[in-house]
Amino acid sequence: MKIIIPMAGKGKRYNDAAFHGPKPLVEIDGRPMIEHVVNLFSPDDEFIFICNEEHLQKTPMRQVLSNIAQKHKIISVTNEQIVGGPIYTCKTVFNLIKDDEEVIVNYCDFTMKWNYLHFLQTIRASSCAGAIPSFRGFHPASLGDTYYAYLKINKDNQVTELREKEPFSNNRLEDHASTGTYYFKTGAMFKKYAEKVMGLGMNAKGEAYITLPYTLMISDGLPVLCYEVEKFICWGTPRDYETYKFWSEFFFKRAGQIVGFNNVNIKTTNIFPLASDKRDFKDLGFDTPNFLIPLLNRPLINSTVTSYPKGVRNIFICLQEHEQKYNIKNLLQKVFHQPEIILLEQKTAGNSATILKSEEHIDQNTPVCVSGNTYLLDYDERRLSHLLEKQDIDVVLLSFTHHECILRDPTNHSYLKIKDGRVEQICEKTTISEHPDRDEAFTGTAIYRRSSDLFRSIKQNMNLAHEDGYTKFTANSFLTAINELIKEGKKVVTFEVDKFISLFSSTDYQELVYWQEYFDSLLYHPYSKMVH
Repeated sequence: MKIIIPMAGKGKRYNDAAFHGPKPLVEIDGRPMIEHVVNLFSPDDEFIFICNEEHLQKTPMRQVLSNIAQKHKIISVTNEQIVGGPIYTCKTVFNLIKDDEEVIVNYCDFTMKWNYLHFLQTIRASSCAGAIPSFRGFHPASLGDTYYAYLKINKDNQVTELREKEPFSNNRLEDHASTGTYYFKTGAMFKKYAEKVMGLGMNAKGEAYITLPYTLMISDGLPVLCYEVEKFICWGTPRDYETYKFWSEFFFKRAGQIVGFNNVNIKTTNIFPLASDKRDFKDLGFDTPNFLIPLLNRPLINSTVTSYPKGVRNIFICLQEHEQKYNIKNLLQKVFHQPEIILLEQKTAGNSATILKSEEHIDQNTPVCVSGNTYLLDYDERRLSHLLEKQDIDVVLLSFTHHECILRDPTNHSYLKIKDGRVEQICEKTTISEHPDRDEAFTGTAIYRRSSDLFRSIKQNMNLAHEDGYTKFTANSFLTAINELIKEGKKVVTFEVDKFISLFSSTDYQELVYWQEYFDSLLYHPYSKMVH
């Protein structure tokens, strides 16, 4: 197979984001991006790398390409030669493409989980003139602001229409999206229809993409096959890259880690309100309370709470019916030594009311840590411990910034207004600036120097339920209640965690599972080595 990789673009978005050098050389898991692309194919394939002459002169690109591909040619092009888009870039190597050989044109900024051998068997067993690997359904690559080429197909998996950067349906997850790999049965066919595209001046959004020849081929009655891949990972923009890096680091840290969950890092009593019967994941087939759905190969509660600050006591406030039906105590004993469980006969009005059920079990001068259960945290425990040694701090709110979940749905989180290193106001479900991803958002975990501050603020906040601006939600929120402590002059500060994994929705859950499966399948990744 002749594999043509146009990679001569300037990479403006990466350069604007302070990445230095060409995008194909950006390091992904310790390897240049282009190496991951080459590894999608066979060592027996012949590669043609179309590179910007400036990159070849000023970076080690030539040496990198020589190291990763046995059979290859490196073609140098100028900025003028790539004007117009990938079709015009590929024109520079038409003389290197034999008329009777199979050709794949492949973009340089993605990877995918697929069976290349099966792909070859499928296309060669069919009568297709071309083929486009695609992805459809839930893929994190479709959750951000990167759009792809979208395909309409018939019952025979043949492409009937293509559209660049614009889905056919209102929900783009339902459409087949091109991965960026384009197969042509013969070099002659690719060159013929590419020439037609240029002759007609065809473009989409100002660019002559590799999809355009297929539009003409379909018009001429030539069959183009859609081949669905298992997973697709995009690195097209800095945002795509940062999302991938986030998850790779997250699972890297979980590769063979040994955590002493009962080690005392902060001397608190931990309070976990679990008295909710919310079941938000029924659409995924889970008909249990949220905290019991499977996550990272065990119940969600066992995965999440072990990522929170560790204390000397762990109090779980649960519904009696859940204990009877699901044996909650047994689940918790697998993680915590002597967990304390407070059983409630019925649900409360909200998390504040639930937390108050623990008041009589805790000394008023004892430090406490309150956490939810629908998120995971990564942070430096030693750094947090050092912060808590400062006796003038009354409350520490664990926070996060620059997270993908904020970019997707900023109003689903709570934000902290900070001045001179202190929190001056907490705003629940309301953004506080035009750039919420840069603001500190609340994770769900708060540490109080004295439990009396926690319980008093909750009661004060509940008494404000009928005042203007208060809703049933805010009146029953222990987080909003901290505003009462701020009014008293209590010193409330933040501790920014390294990573925050939201599990508030089905999308959040599916994303974590997707990445877990992906890194489990990467033989070079430490997480896969740990699992297997």
